[in-house]
Parts: sequence; C-alpha cells; structure tokens
Amino acid sequence: MIDVTDPAAVKARDKADQWHVLLSFWLGGIIYGFYIILFILSVRITMRTKRSQWTFSAMIFFVATFVMLVLTTIYMDAPISLRLQSGLDGGLRWTAPNILPTEDLVTTWDSYTNVVIMNILTWLADALVILPLLHRMGAKLLGYRPLIIDFITQFQCLNCSLFARVVPTPNSPGIQPSSSLLNMVYPINITQSLLTTGLITFKIWRQYILSRSAGLYAGGSGTGLLTIIRIIVESAMIFALQQLLLCVLYYVDSPAQYIFHGTMVPSIGVVFVLLAIRAYS
Repeated sequence: MIDVTDPAAVKARDKADQWHVLLSFWLGGIIYGFYIILFILSVRITMRTKRSQWTFSAMIFFVATFVMLVLTTIYMDAPISLRLQSGLDGGLRWTAPNILPTEDLVTTWDSYTNVVIMNILTWLADALVILPLLHRMGAKLLGYRPLIIDFITQFQCLNCSLFARVVPTPNSPGIQPSSSLLNMVYPINITQSLLTTGLITFKIWRQYILSRSAGLYAGGSGTGLLTIIRIIVESAMIFALQQLLLCVLYYVDSPAQYIFHGTMVPSIGVVFVLLAIRAYS
C-alpha cells in the first residue's frame, strides 16, 4: 500500500495505475475481437448440428452464450471515454479525500455499468456450470454442500463489490465488513473453479469406467468421454489461471492487476464459446 499523505507517491502510483488501465482496455479489445470471431464460428457450427441433438440444455446454453455476447459488448463499449481518459496524465481530478484518481473512476455511470455487468456474467457463468452439475447429482445434492456454500459465498462477495462501488469512501459505514468479503473474491473464484471442474471431470471419468466395465464403450466415431474431460479442463484453465494471477497481483497491490481485471469479461465469453465449438466440432 502507498502512503496517501505523500503527494509524490500518490502521483507516481496513479500514473502507473492509469497506464495499466489503458493497456487493459486495448488488450480487452483484442480479446473481444477474438471472441466475436469465435462466436460467429460457433454459431455456424451449431446451425449445422442435427435437430435431434438440440436438447433443452443445449438450447439454454446457446441462449446463455448469446446473452453473454450482448453483455460483453455493452461492457466493452460503455467505458471507452473512461478508459481513454484514464490514460491522460493529469486529466483526472479528485472528488474525495484520500482517494486516488484511478480509484475515483468508480463514481462514474459507466463504471457502475461495468461492475453490474461483470457480476451478472459471473453469476450466469456459475449457473451454466453449477446448476446442471447439481441437477445430475440428484439425490446426492447434500454431498456437495461445499460447492453450494462456495457459490453462496461468492454471491455475497460479488454483492460486496457492488457495495464498494456505491460507497467508495474508506470511512463509510459498513465498508470494513464488505471489504473483508471483497478480499475473498479471487480465492473463492479459484476454489469454485477447481471444485466444479474436478466434480465434472470425476463424474465423466466415473461414467467412462462404468461404460467400459459394462462393455458399452466403443472407440469408434463421436466425441469420447476422455476427450470431453480434456475439453472441459483446458477451457476451465483459462479462467482459473487468470483468477490466480489476479489473486496474487491484488494482494501485493500491483498496478498490473488492472490488466487482467479489464480482460476478465471477454475471457469468460471466450471460455464458453470454446466449449461450444469443441463440443459440436
């Protein structure tokens, strides 16, 4: 943490923060362009899929990925003026005591929009992964209480991130309890990613073993269960590694955290589009 009473330290840190925010904006734009290309490709592949393969869950997944695209587009377009302004040295002014200019950006309407969209996308992504998993477990639901507790805790942490944006002043009532939960966001995300990926992988692997034992497995055409496991693990690693880097950079209070934070939303879309492409290819 920097000494906010030292004007030179504040100015140096703010300059570093602003340039990292600007860099994250351009990197996010590149990932978003890659996301658009992948989404168009996934739509083409999906449209060529036989109607008999269009199950209810597949339709829900397709609609959810489209909603993700719309929200990501709004997320990338809304803060253009904010991101460009953040790269202008001395272009921002303080409106609250002991608040860095970069931190004061959270008082703008487009920043509120970004936080809301990021939370909605995170909840949507969690729902797409967790709810089908819990549905398939059926009667074994109580056996996965850690996953349910983890999801609820993450929900509360993300709510605190909204509260921190609405009340950005450190001395505001209730900010300390919310800050404690807010500091848990990245560890909770990493834990949830590992839990869900591990449970899904175990479920598929167990089904694979049972199929082989019953003599139902054939190494012919189609997507094998082990291939599905590889697809899920490889796709989940994108989000997990990003969250791990964010966690480290956040706790060491490095300006580089803005780079990964600004690219997280389009990365979420890329993960699910890759899942769709590789599943239907």
